[in-house]
Amino acid sequence: VIESNDSIRLVTSGIRFIYVTNNTHSDYVPHPPVDSSKAILINNVIGGTPAVILKKDLFFQVGGFDENLGARQDYDMWIRCAQKTKIGNVPEPLIISYDYFDPQKISNNTSKHIKSCEIMEEKYKDLYKKLSDKENRLRKYNFSISISKKALRNNEKSLVRKYSFNALKNRFSITPLILIFLSAFKYSLVLKVKNTVFK
Repeated sequence: VIESNDSIRLVTSGIRFIYVTNNTHSDYVPHPPVDSSKAILINNVIGGTPAVILKKDLFFQVGGFDENLGARQDYDMWIRCAQKTKIGNVPEPLIISYDYFDPQKISNNTSKHIKSCEIMEEKYKDLYKKLSDKENRLRKYNFSISISKKALRNNEKSLVRKYSFNALKNRFSITPLILIFLSAFKYSLVLKVKNTVFK
């Protein structure tokens, strides 16, 4: 895909997450538009680092990963990349990621994600100003849902409820209500319904 068009300098694909401890899995398959310059501001439509390849010149052109961020370094870089290139996609899981719920992983630290989102809010404020009020509400909704899901994974029930309610302030949806409901259960149950609920 990346060799098919000179205007495409970044390609993403899906990831299959194998949750070893819980003996289950879920697939995440992004569907970014070719021109993701606006869509990436509203949500991470590109996905995680393991499933992305990009041209080296693009990596250096956008300044690489921001080492000042404690989390979301990939999403931060995708925002900058999407302003410079078209995005290619292989809509199937090409990567297998084994998840052992390592407490040292960045994904197990919700506060780092919250702090990084706050930094990115300031960093890209000029780009966010170009979005409509509706698009900015959707962006804030997606941010809150992302943090709520992270808190659910990390068994931080109060944060699940806080950010789910924040999401509802920006957009009414069944997803925040489901997250609040699921916060009463173990994450292993969440994994069993993840594919059908969190598309």
